[in-house]
Amino acid sequence: SVSAFLLNRSSDLEIEFIVNIPGPDMGTSISSTLARLTKVNPEDVVDKTVITLMAQYMNGDIGNAIMKFNRSNDKYMIKMINYDTLYQDDWETARKQFNLDITSGKAADIICVSNNEASLRKYVDKGILLDLTPAFEKGGPLGDIEYLPNVAEMMKIDGKLYTFMPSFYVETCSTKTKFLNGKTTLSFKDWDDIITSNGANYDLAFGTYVSRENLGSYLWTYYGDKFVDWKNKKCNFNNPEFIEYLNFVNKFPDEEHQFEGEENGEWVPEEKFVQEDKTLFYRTYISSFDDYARTAQLTFKEDFEFVGFPNEGGENLAVISPSTFAVNSKTEHKEVIYDVIKSIMTADKEAFYGFSPVKSKFDEQFAKAIQEKSEDDIDAYGWDPVTDKEVKVKPLSQEQAQKLKDYILGIKATDCYDEEVSKIVEEETATFYSGQKTAEQVAEIIQNRVTTYLNENS
Repeated sequence: SVSAFLLNRSSDLEIEFIVNIPGPDMGTSISSTLARLTKVNPEDVVDKTVITLMAQYMNGDIGNAIMKFNRSNDKYMIKMINYDTLYQDDWETARKQFNLDITSGKAADIICVSNNEASLRKYVDKGILLDLTPAFEKGGPLGDIEYLPNVAEMMKIDGKLYTFMPSFYVETCSTKTKFLNGKTTLSFKDWDDIITSNGANYDLAFGTYVSRENLGSYLWTYYGDKFVDWKNKKCNFNNPEFIEYLNFVNKFPDEEHQFEGEENGEWVPEEKFVQEDKTLFYRTYISSFDDYARTAQLTFKEDFEFVGFPNEGGENLAVISPSTFAVNSKTEHKEVIYDVIKSIMTADKEAFYGFSPVKSKFDEQFAKAIQEKSEDDIDAYGWDPVTDKEVKVKPLSQEQAQKLKDYILGIKATDCYDEEVSKIVEEETATFYSGQKTAEQVAEIIQNRVTTYLNENS
């Protein structure tokens, strides 16, 4: 339903309404938005070119951005096709039909794709995705859009651009500076040493609601491409680092004994455990410079560092998590879609929530981060979950903003998730966590099963 009230009427054809428009039905908490509409003569309405966009799951970020685009653009309209809704939340059927429609020639003009390199390579090899490289080159229709250099590399398959990324956020892990002794990267042993030397317990050291089962699934997003070479169709699970990974995850409690964020029967915010040095490693999602300021001032309240996730390669292992799109190579609206991409990427206000991957827009976000916000700015205040009070958030210093910028520009990977490989890893690691098999035995089985999978899908 749509709620509206009359704002102004000067003639039968000049009527203005303030309308409460329901948000996209995408399983999000975003319920509605206010819009100002003016009634016009139907004869004056120009038909818009319709561009179709398909997604396996349309999150609120994507849906609201497209709604904004459709309301503000006089020439084009994006029609959204959400497979999760079409198949009534039957995720497995939606996934299979989404991939089937793409590979059978029924893909929409624009495809919301995952960051799964295996799927992207499969689509590229079949000629399904449009090579956007010429469009982004100097003199091309998108040639004046300069991406952040590390983001530009992430968008490439074998040196060519097949995707575009309107926004992203950063996923990493943080800990207090006092625990690090000058280190900026941590191995699995380093994590263990910090936890044990500070008298913390594994049931809470990585936050609440963490068990070995869900931690394994969570971390796999960041480790997936470390053990699989998608380009050469090879994998490397029977190696010391994967064994270290398994032994590390096995130190956390099982699901029955995971810590559920309560003390004496009352819910406690995770930020309180961080400040009390009970949660030593804080899963950190940063989608803006304001997020960084709130993490510093409301979560840690003392010096902290991004350390990424533990690994044996000396990396500060963090990922950029983007909204990623590709263009159907068979689209009849190629030039129009270039205009749509440019409109979204260069809008005065961010079309998508998060960091902009466009250098000029990212630099604008950086500049605003060190400025004092006005009292009526929604981002001027933040909710302190520990004191349960709203507080004024200070702007970042130049040094703080530069530190976050440098960290973002140093990230080399996007989150990586392959449904089949993840299923194999989850099935086999369960036998290790339950004590049925050793880590070495499980690693060998996974190596064999994933090798077979890669060969069958070459």
